[in-house]
Amino acid sequence: MKKTDDKSTKRQIINWAVRLFKEHGYNNVSVKDICELGDISRGTFYYHFKSKDEIFDNYFLESEISIADNLNSILSSDSYVEQFHTVFNTFLSQILDAGPEIMAQVFKRNLDREIRQLAPRESAMWEVYVTILKKAQETGEIQNPLPVEDLLEAFLYLSNGISLIWCNKKGKLDLAGEHGRLFHVVFQQKRV
Repeated sequence: MKKTDDKSTKRQIINWAVRLFKEHGYNNVSVKDICELGDISRGTFYYHFKSKDEIFDNYFLESEISIADNLNSILSSDSYVEQFHTVFNTFLSQILDAGPEIMAQVFKRNLDREIRQLAPRESAMWEVYVTILKKAQETGEIQNPLPVEDLLEAFLYLSNGISLIWCNKKGKLDLAGEHGRLFHVVFQQKRV
């Protein structure tokens, strides 16, 4: 199997699993169910994942690939804040699409296995965020003078917290609106 085929298959398995989790609930879906939906063998599943839980270790892979594929287009915007929001909202859209039950499982997996997906400075997008936000600070789009790394870390911790509350409230919270509000509070974005 080629490496590109491996990544494609892995992404497909994640998509099939998430679809089933949304339809039937995480606890009501087995590896067998995922394999049947994708018409793959258990061996193929276990080649990519050790368990059903491990799917959550790779949950944001789709967003990361989408951002990498579209980075030139994203960075073509004249507004650095808009660039940041485009990248960040790719992840936020995936969270909203998954729903609170699946995201609760992502959080649980991170807690149970000490996965560092939720640690801001370990984020796959950390350097991209820092680069964009430094430019936004230099051009005056964001007015908070504190170091961008500290501001970003605070924002991402707040993001995790509000996302956890959203999960706890079963999605009964304007997650996108809260993230927008928190961005303005932390970064003191210049109002246009």
